[in-house]
Amino acid sequence: MRLIVFTQVSYGERIRENLRLRAPREWVTDESVILGGLPAMVEEIVEGL
Repeated sequence: MRLIVFTQVSYGERIRENLRLRAPREWVTDESVILGGLPAMVEEIVEGL
């Protein structure tokens, strides 16, 4: 299995490292770093969309 892990800050890197250490040996973990901020979350759905 191949895991593609997207990280942005050190917390995401810790999760990736935890997955790498605990996953079965045949699993491959690849990392893709997201630069910059994440887009704003939509908290309320606007009617009519």
